[in-house]
Amino acid sequence: MRDADLSLLYLMRTRGHAPFAERAARLIAASGENGYLWLGIGLAGAAVDPPRRRRWLAASLIGPAAIGLNFGIKLLAKRPRPQLEGLPPLGGALLLNRLVWLGVGAAALFWAWRSFN
Repeated sequence: MRDADLSLLYLMRTRGHAPFAERAARLIAASGENGYLWLGIGLAGAAVDPPRRRRWLAASLIGPAAIGLNFGIKLLAKRPRPQLEGLPPLGGALLLNRLVWLGVGAAALFWAWRSFN
């Protein structure tokens, strides 16, 4: 099963997308996975919507909290990031660790989106 996973990952990283799409995906991932995007949306909402300022400020913390929880799970699970020969590691040079736990972006997106609605 691991060989199939790595083969599929290698295929997804080397085929079917243009360089501009890869750069865009990295930018989106970087902005959402570190919580700055969600914090910024919440602070902007609080600034322009005074009647609901407290809700905006509370919601702005949900994305970063989901990311922090996910990071804690990474440290407990200790699942290493896959290393593909000839390709840079997922996440680039700014990795805080070499662990991966699928879904940090999805978790932040879901909980932030849910809290803003």
